[in-house]
Amino acid sequence: MKFCKDEILNSLLAKQAKSGPIKISKLNKIFDISPEDFIKFANDDLESSIDHKAINALSNAKRALDCQMDSLLLIIGFYDVSQKKRWGFPKKLEKINEFEIIAPRILKKISKQRNLLEHQFIFPNINEVDEFIDIATLFIAGSDKYVKSFISQFQINCNILKHTLLLINDFGNQQLTVAVYPENSWPCLSTLEEKREIDPSYKRNEGSVFIPERICEFSWNFNDKGHSEILKFYLTHYK
Repeated sequence: MKFCKDEILNSLLAKQAKSGPIKISKLNKIFDISPEDFIKFANDDLESSIDHKAINALSNAKRALDCQMDSLLLIIGFYDVSQKKRWGFPKKLEKINEFEIIAPRILKKISKQRNLLEHQFIFPNINEVDEFIDIATLFIAGSDKYVKSFISQFQINCNILKHTLLLINDFGNQQLTVAVYPENSWPCLSTLEEKREIDPSYKRNEGSVFIPERICEFSWNFNDKGHSEILKFYLTHYK
């Protein structure tokens, strides 16, 4: 049976599509210095005795925010384009806000600090910098679920197509992939150990495991029609 890309997308987003098992993956350290490292540096700066401690602390808090935003952009498929087009802080924040990843109250707090963010040659007030570090810490804590342990794939039982779909976050290639399997072919996640993690009662030995072959697969990146819809569908599984 042949499928087209639009047919897969429409069926995936239909109310009749029921999500099944989910695989959580841990992301290896993306950058040499993590957002948490930059927050620590910022707090250490504030505790120092140097005259320009507020400037150093602010710079490191900005780096913490930027590092976390780049990590988020990688997971949702926009990191490569953001680097190629040299997105600044406002553009990155706009894209992250578009997919409602961060709580509105945190975004409002960041917006209130835009003067600190956008003006490079001011001597910041130490109390404002302290508040900015708190906001950056909130931003990182509020978005870590998308970065440190993220949903790498989940299964959808599609009544419309009468097939099983597997949605895969192929973040290494900056795309979302949907693989089509025969109907009721659970479990179709990649290894036996993953199946046992999803369902501890699944105790059949490896030789008797039915691992169906993919019928076909389709991928979407940020340039493709339907990418925003499928990305929003993917992100709803975090809520």
